[in-house]
Amino acid sequence: MSSEKKVLLVDFGAGIVFLASSVFFVSSTVEWWVISAIIGHTAVFATALYMSEHNETLVPLVILCTQMTITVLFTVTNGPIAAGMEVSLFVGIALGILGYRFAYGVLQPIPQKRLQQVSQQTSNVLFFR
Repeated sequence: MSSEKKVLLVDFGAGIVFLASSVFFVSSTVEWWVISAIIGHTAVFATALYMSEHNETLVPLVILCTQMTITVLFTVTNGPIAAGMEVSLFVGIALGILGYRFAYGVLQPIPQKRLQQVSQQTSNVLFFR
């Protein structure tokens, strides 16, 4: 299997898993702020993915740690609406992965750095041979 196919398989699979896992937190009503949080999480996660594949800095790690810290603090301090925040996080991560990989995998070529990562990581995994 080519490196491009491996990247698409792994990333689209991860996005689908995050999207499917958000179903466990969905309630019958979705508030306006959940949609806003989904958009925010999607933008943050897609930006972090872009920066991690195009730059050699620790900024993506700092961005994701800040995002997770804010989400956890919000969830802990606002008990009754915590499920909405978890939904927004899971859906945001899923849409961030799926949207980014669609842009840089289907519409445009996958960055060389990601192709090198997947070829190094999967060299010993039988599933990808």
